[in-house]
Amino acid sequence: MAWAIGVLHMPLAEWQTLTPDEWQAVCRAWADHAEALQHDKWERMRLLATISVQPHVKGRITPATLLPLPWDTKARGKDETAPAPQPTKEEARARFAALVAGVG
Repeated sequence: MAWAIGVLHMPLAEWQTLTPDEWQAVCRAWADHAEALQHDKWERMRLLATISVQPHVKGRITPATLLPLPWDTKARGKDETAPAPQPTKEEARARFAALVAGVG
C-alpha cells in the first residue's frame, strides 16, 4: 500500500478498489516503464560511446557491435532465458498452505 501511495501517487480509495489481477497489471506496467527508462539510458550511453570511438578505429562500427546489451538478442527473437512457468491456482494454494504450516 505504501508503494502504491508513495511511489505511484495512487489515492488510497483507488488502491482499495483494485483486484489482485488489476494490482498485478499496475505493477507490471510500472516495472515495464522503469525498465524502458533504463534501456533508454543505456542506449544513449552506447551511442555516445560509438560516436566517440568511431574516429579512432578502422572501418565502421555500430553501437551493438561496440557494446552488446542483453536486450539486443531478445529483440531479434533469440531470448536465451525462457520465462518461469506460472503455477496453477491449486499449486499456488498448496504452496501457500505449506508456507503457512511451516511458519505457524
